[in-house]
Amino acid sequence: MIARQDQAGVQLQHFGRDFQVFKHEVQVLLSSVRQANDALGVGLQISSSAQEKQFEVAQAAGEVALALNSLVQKARTEISSINVTAAAMKESLLQDISGPWRFKTWPWLETALIHCFKDVLNADLAFLDLPAFRVLCLAFRVLWSLLGFASSGLMVSQFCAIPTHS
Repeated sequence: MIARQDQAGVQLQHFGRDFQVFKHEVQVLLSSVRQANDALGVGLQISSSAQEKQFEVAQAAGEVALALNSLVQKARTEISSINVTAAAMKESLLQDISGPWRFKTWPWLETALIHCFKDVLNADLAFLDLPAFRVLCLAFRVLWSLLGFASSGLMVSQFCAIPTHS
């Protein structure tokens, strides 16, 4: 009977130790659950904040898209207006040049260009290497570009094709 009591005492001690281990494991599990719960709460807050930011970004992108659309529409309207104005100016300039009184409008320019071309064609080739001539050529190119820009490519090509009185 004493052996049974000793055996029951040993079993009780083992049960007590097992209970203490079980109690410790439950506390560790509860601690892990609390940490997981805290981490989940932080993750949820971050997710919620990110969702709010995404919503704000989506709204801002929509507003930017509307502003760009409005800007494109205004640009199209202005470009159309500019095209109409340019076409009217071009037509007016072409009528001025192609009219019966075109030689009364541009005679000084025609004469100056004819004399310039004659001087360039009859010039000594050594003269062409001088810096002054290079500057003159550059000035002529700039003037010609400005004339082309101001009166459109069609006007310049028609102006060059005007018969001269040589």
